[in-house]
Amino acid sequence: MLVATYATPSHVPMAKRFVLDRMGLAGFRGCITHFEEHQACESATFKRLGWNYATARKYEFLASLPENSRPVLFVDADVALFKGLAQWCIACIEDRYPNWIGYGDDVVQWCTGVMLFRCTPEVLGWFRFCHQFCMLMEENDQDGLHILRANGKNMPVQCDVLPGNRVTNWATLGHMHPWQGEPIDVPDTTLAWHANWCVGVEAKTRMLTEVTSGKL
Repeated sequence: MLVATYATPSHVPMAKRFVLDRMGLAGFRGCITHFEEHQACESATFKRLGWNYATARKYEFLASLPENSRPVLFVDADVALFKGLAQWCIACIEDRYPNWIGYGDDVVQWCTGVMLFRCTPEVLGWFRFCHQFCMLMEENDQDGLHILRANGKNMPVQCDVLPGNRVTNWATLGHMHPWQGEPIDVPDTTLAWHANWCVGVEAKTRMLTEVTSGKL
């Protein structure tokens, strides 16, 4: 099974350290990457100028994946992979509809920072439509998705939320505020940790360093 990731220049070091360097440990046989050459969001900070464009471009990358119906786990650059993740993903998607997408749990909404799916024509077409919609409406990847959820009918994909005890973040532990450097008690069941609810590359790197310290 493959993992895929996308990053702008500011986030490439995180992607290399916490995704690419850990994908073998997590059980993936390879990684499909797209690293942008241009830093569209100069501050590299959540919802600042250029953020919407940079995150919407992620959908364009996803739509370009090979149309082969094989399972892929997409993760943002600020996701750390742990041992057993690939095996769990295969078991999780095995009995799902072909056009199913499992999104990360952002507690208050779905999270596009982690997505488990098969590369079917319908799923890739959905990503292509999401990209076009976000570009037209000047929305970011996640807000664009939820506008479509709230207003769309007859979606071509079946969607669900991945369990928070497997794909974990600061909010799934019950903290409904951005991380400010507090100690993190990573559950033993965690197979992927997403450093959302954490603002800025430096803070995200500190968080991911902490959660991976001493944990396979």
